[in-house]
Amino acid sequence: MTSRDDLQQPAPDAAPAPSAGRPGKGASHLPLDRSLKLLETVALTVAAVAPTAGVFIIIPVALVATGTGTFYTFLLGAAIAVCVGYCYAELGVAFPYAGGEYSIAGRVLGRPVGFVTLVMWMIQIVFGLSAISLGAASYLSGIWPSLNPNTFGAILAALATIIAIFRVNRGAKVTVLFMFIELACLAIISVLGFAHAHNGTSALFSPHLFSASGHTTPVGIGTIVAGISFSLYTYNGYGSAVYFSEELQGGRRQVGRVVLLSLFAVVLVTIIPVVAILLGAPSIAALSNSSSPMTYFVTALSDKTLNTVIGVMVVLSVFNAVIAGIMAFARILYSSGRDHAWPQPISRWLGTVSPKTRAPVVATLVLGVPIIVLTAASNLAEVVTFTGVLVTIVYVVVTLSAIASRWRKIPGQREYRMPAWPLAPLLALAATVYVMTQQTGANLEITGWIVLGSVLYFVIYLRSKRTGRWTLDDAPAPSDQRQQGE
Repeated sequence: MTSRDDLQQPAPDAAPAPSAGRPGKGASHLPLDRSLKLLETVALTVAAVAPTAGVFIIIPVALVATGTGTFYTFLLGAAIAVCVGYCYAELGVAFPYAGGEYSIAGRVLGRPVGFVTLVMWMIQIVFGLSAISLGAASYLSGIWPSLNPNTFGAILAALATIIAIFRVNRGAKVTVLFMFIELACLAIISVLGFAHAHNGTSALFSPHLFSASGHTTPVGIGTIVAGISFSLYTYNGYGSAVYFSEELQGGRRQVGRVVLLSLFAVVLVTIIPVVAILLGAPSIAALSNSSSPMTYFVTALSDKTLNTVIGVMVVLSVFNAVIAGIMAFARILYSSGRDHAWPQPISRWLGTVSPKTRAPVVATLVLGVPIIVLTAASNLAEVVTFTGVLVTIVYVVVTLSAIASRWRKIPGQREYRMPAWPLAPLLALAATVYVMTQQTGANLEITGWIVLGSVLYFVIYLRSKRTGRWTLDDAPAPSDQRQQGE
């Protein structure tokens, strides 16, 4: 008889394995290496969220769209993120698969929804990691004007892809080191803003847009709500704890702990700098209309030397985020190959784990290449806006999964149950749906075409009665597998 304590201490190599009917058994389908400790996983998760990228890259874009309403957008976004975070924690414990959102949605809402979620999330990943690579390069171009942001960002993404193919616990140790740099960078921004406060609390609670001439326009509720997509994008990534669930020591319940610890850490280290920036900027009009708002903020309150130092810290932090992001999100692509989402040769290659590094090398490289290409050719503002829409839609899927998994009594171990049920998922669902309705028609139209293409692929190929396609339910969850073997 397996006890609850046993379930929280799975064997080191316990992980979903290929079923008897799957091709390619053997070394190419080794399980992922269960070698990550809790704090290492938290560091990887927070690094994948990239709060420094949020402060230096996303917030400047949000300032243009919502002015001082940025404070409200990030405050409301934090409330939504906490509700969604509870959903991720409960679902991650119940369904601890490397596929994350798509694995959960496929099991709870049905295989078609799972596949559409996979496609949406993969596109969001490419756009999101491209955005922070390009954003870091754009920030540096404010310091060194001769720097080409697209070229430098592409080089940054290429180096991160190479490093991401190494063993995951080694990458986690590097990430912990870089996290100190990231936290130091955010601390400097916060101290600068609070120590040189030029604006009263009206900069926080009286939202206005500022023209280049200083003319102010009140920000309406619709603009603030639409801007929440920026904050959701900034906070997004705490769910990547689920992607590492097959490599996390300590069992299912640790997944929920990592999700919530990572979420609260990210919200804290993002909200504080947002407040500091709005209070400390000598001119909010100049801040929101600058071609490089954070360069303006730092140089206005200190000097060019500190701005250069911070620029280097930002690049190191973002580089770390891209490494952690590619490591995390490659697990989704690996899992999609293991679940046979694609034609057989492609699925077999994506589902390969290197015997040497115990990492999904092919999936990592396949993810990295489009990120590099998009970074070399994209526009930062467009990439950020579109990514925010995709994140919001996936959050709708997660909250629906959290509600349906209990109401439909979907099988799955419930070692963690969120507080405030069903209030948290219902509030998150209502908020994310409303935020989605406030997005631009062009972005929603593109998203609609993505959904249509995904559904057509599912109907034409994956829905086939032939076995071995989209086999979501073949592999038991990691701790379940150990229970069956004892």
